[in-house]
Amino acid sequence: MLACVGTKELVASLPRMLHLRNPERDTVLYPAISYPTYAMGAELQATLAPTFTTPASDHIELLRTAWPILARVESDPVFALFFEAGGLAATGREPFRTLVPTLMEAWIEWAAEFVQGTPTRRRSEAEAAIAMLDGLLLVRQLAG
Repeated sequence: MLACVGTKELVASLPRMLHLRNPERDTVLYPAISYPTYAMGAELQATLAPTFTTPASDHIELLRTAWPILARVESDPVFALFFEAGGLAATGREPFRTLVPTLMEAWIEWAAEFVQGTPTRRRSEAEAAIAMLDGLLLVRQLAG
């Protein structure tokens, strides 16, 4: 989900931001991953957006709406990539340590658009929904 948030500006800058190189070759690996990931992310957003016909009342409703769409075999590659990037961010490895929180913030902001309430409540509910979705999707990835 490195580019799942759909921010074109971020994706356009990924090749410059990510200098991940294969030790055996002097080949930049990330553009081959980032652009397809952006396409998958845009597709996931396009798939999710129509399911949110009315704003959710809370994170549970948002979760119930999103889960059947996100918990599909077709979505697994983008979430596998996102969880790998998240693991590298958690270990402090750059550029992931800087990039992943930015992507997470954009994902939360996008999800907040689909929740009722004040801006503070919408953000809080979106954060809770994303945390639950990410946890469930990670378990799904690891447990099969």
